[in-house]
Amino acid sequence: MNPNLAEAHAAYGLALSLRKKWTEATQAFERALALDPRSFEAAYFHGRASLAHGEYEKAVQLGFAHREWVDNDSDWDSVRDDPRFERFARRSDLRLTRKQVSLNVTG
Repeated sequence: MNPNLAEAHAAYGLALSLRKKWTEATQAFERALALDPRSFEAAYFHGRASLAHGEYEKAVQLGFAHREWVDNDSDWDSVRDDPRFERFARRSDLRLTRKQVSLNVTG
C-alpha cells in the first residue's frame, strides 16, 4: 500500500470496518483524511463505520457532509427513527426517508 495515497488508506479502512476492526479502521480513515481532507471516500466510509460501531454523532458529522448519499444509502435505515439521528438530520436539513436507490459500496 502506498503510504502517501489517501485512497489506499480509505480502502484499507473500509476493509477493516467490514471486519469490525473499529480501532484500526478509524486510524486508516483518519490517515486518509490527513492526507486528503476533501476525500469523499474517507469521510463517507468513516461515517458509515462510525454508524455501525454506534458512534452516531461522529457518523452524522462525517456522513452528512455527503447528504445525498446518506439519503440513499440503506445502511442508514436502521437509525433513521433514532431521535439522535432525527435531531442531526433536522440540523443538517436531511430528508429522513431514503429514495428507492440501491448503492453497492462494497463491491
